[in-house]
Amino acid sequence: WINKGLGGQFSLRFFPSMWTDITFYLRWLSNLRRVVSIEWLLLGLMGTLLIEEKTVRNISLGAWVGYLLLGFTLPHHISTHDYYHLPLLLFLSIGVAGMFHFLFEKIEGQARIVKVLVFIVLAFVFGIYAMDARSEMKKVNYSKEITFWEELGTRFTQKDRVVALSEDYGNRLAYWGWITPRNWPSLDDIALRQAAGQETSLTDYFEDYTAGFDYFLVTDFEEYNQQPQLQEWLTSNYPLISSTEDYLIFALEPDN
Repeated sequence: WINKGLGGQFSLRFFPSMWTDITFYLRWLSNLRRVVSIEWLLLGLMGTLLIEEKTVRNISLGAWVGYLLLGFTLPHHISTHDYYHLPLLLFLSIGVAGMFHFLFEKIEGQARIVKVLVFIVLAFVFGIYAMDARSEMKKVNYSKEITFWEELGTRFTQKDRVVALSEDYGNRLAYWGWITPRNWPSLDDIALRQAAGQETSLTDYFEDYTAGFDYFLVTDFEEYNQQPQLQEWLTSNYPLISSTEDYLIFALEPDN
């Protein structure tokens, strides 16, 4: 604030204009639901209000307020990046614990049959959640990931400089392939720059972004298909030197 040393922290992050846009709140909620379901969110909030210890309750409520302030401070990221919601899980779990503490206190003096029924209901509910989690995990097979990224890394030398439209900001290639690429922006990243008033043509942006680099790698085809201008630019101007159903490698030398 005094010497402007943290000014860069607000660059491409702070957009108060989004506060008056109803779609911002809908995207926030939609992205939040990728991390935690609404029923657990409500249970956690109600449980926080039911915590008997005043100090713990006030600290937990302060954490909820902090989460809201985080969202309004970083509106674009809170509505597009699911991992910005991860801090919520800590005090959400405290609130859920408060809810179950309240519930167990209420049934403490009840008859044994009531306690057994409550146990059966809880076991059934958590069993459903466990089966659902198992089903989600079985939908995707990651067993070939290491082999794929290690093999892909051998397509380059350690001196090669690579721009990549790839999953996890290119970190899979960096970790297993030992090639640290420059990450090409996603459609959300491009929209963010446009919201900040950074209007540039693809030609100027591409030439500036890839200057001094040797190859352009594509592994995230879902994102690649959402950027038809990039597809046309690459296929029209640069030779495709290697391709499979899992990746494309363009040489960043004009195809004259």
